[in-house]
Amino acid sequence: MLSGSASKGYSKHYHYYHCFSKCGVRYNAEKVNKLFVEELKKYTIDPLLHEAYVMILKQVYQAFSSEDNNELSNVKNSWRSLIIEFLRLGTRCSMM
Repeated sequence: MLSGSASKGYSKHYHYYHCFSKCGVRYNAEKVNKLFVEELKKYTIDPLLHEAYVMILKQVYQAFSSEDNNELSNVKNSWRSLIIEFLRLGTRCSMM
């Protein structure tokens, strides 16, 4: 599971992502967010398919928002797992 926290420095708070377990590893949220945005910029949508994607995303959103919150919670957990995996892979690549 992914969690976040803030630590108070001398003059400001610093935010971090970390897992729920006591592994002791945490990642600076500002750096992670920046890396995540840079990664997302690598992906583009074909302009010819843009309208189809918008329609599909709207339908999926409506389906999830009309179901009970348990299903929405499952989707959120899946996203958290993907972000953790992304962080793990990014850390592994930066250490090479």
